[in-house]
Amino acid sequence: MTNDKPPVAPKEGDYTIMPTKLAEALTALVPLADAACDYADSHCRAFPIATAPKEGPFLVWIDAEQEWVYCSCLSELEHFQAFGNNTYKHWAPLPPPPSNPPLPAVFVDLGAALEKIKGAG
Repeated sequence: MTNDKPPVAPKEGDYTIMPTKLAEALTALVPLADAACDYADSHCRAFPIATAPKEGPFLVWIDAEQEWVYCSCLSELEHFQAFGNNTYKHWAPLPPPPSNPPLPAVFVDLGAALEKIKGAG
């Protein structure tokens, strides 16, 4: 029995053998994946403390204790720094609440595109 369908995955970087619809679907994924990475980069990373917002709330990394702590504003952080020997080098935005909020639109769009590809394969 032979398989008359062209291979789904490109071989040795030759994308010309991919079916047109699949190639178009994969091309459409690039901006969606980029948007998802941008979102994750801005919401799931630690940033230098010098870039912390003046108004909170946010999380601060305490080097001495190796843990994240809640900080309501930058002036609170400066107050704690003045009266202790803790060093704060990084901050991060608060994570979403655990009540299972809806996914950000960039992830919904990416998931929808992946479902279309699954259906085309």
